[in-house]
Amino acid sequence: RYLGLRPVEEDVVSIVQAMTHYTTLDWDEFVQFIKKFREHDISILKQQFMLADSDDSGSLDIDELHNMCVKLGYSPTRTVTLEALKSIDLDGSGTITFDEFEQLREHLRASYGFTLDEAEELKRLFARTVGDTDKKLSYEDIRRFNSYLAYNTTTD
Repeated sequence: RYLGLRPVEEDVVSIVQAMTHYTTLDWDEFVQFIKKFREHDISILKQQFMLADSDDSGSLDIDELHNMCVKLGYSPTRTVTLEALKSIDLDGSGTITFDEFEQLREHLRASYGFTLDEAEELKRLFARTVGDTDKKLSYEDIRRFNSYLAYNTTTD
């Protein structure tokens, strides 16, 4: 499941070890690391994009985007995928190019895999349940939360 949302530790270690034999980086080395990691990140994103582009058109349509998200371990509804496509389809073509595809991870960060409205509603409910989004839900809070969302949670 890779869209650059969480760097893989082995990749980070590999890049750092290629740069230095030490376990620390100074500022200049850190800047160099960020540049190298960005190159690595883009190459992985390009691979994901090319694998998803089943018709080799150079762009992804709704079906290709949805199938890619599912294959990467996300479980979006068609509505979530359509909202993501519309938010990143800068030219309004109904498909996304690689440049637009790079924006997908920002959309996923903001939406947590839900529609943006659903994500905001969940944040509001969470904060209302525990008082702040920095706190944690207890099991009883989770039961109340699920009950409000019309999910039945038993104590068995």
